[in-house]
Amino acid sequence: MRQKDKILNSFLTHELLKENYGYEYKETTVSSSLKSNHKIVKAIALIVEKIEVDDLSENELRKQILRFLNETI
Repeated sequence: MRQKDKILNSFLTHELLKENYGYEYKETTVSSSLKSNHKIVKAIALIVEKIEVDDLSENELRKQILRFLNETI
């Protein structure tokens, strides 16, 4: 599993996705999530796909994604 897939899955396990969007977590990949019928899953996959993970620590990447989500939701 690629690093981006791991990052995506760590976000998809968040309880708010289940509570607010009715999403039941299943392990997935970025490429299959980009085809998802769940808009929030597709949105998170788009964000993860666009970010260059090679230059960032996992902690910094997580902060950037959370910042983006907080600003747009």
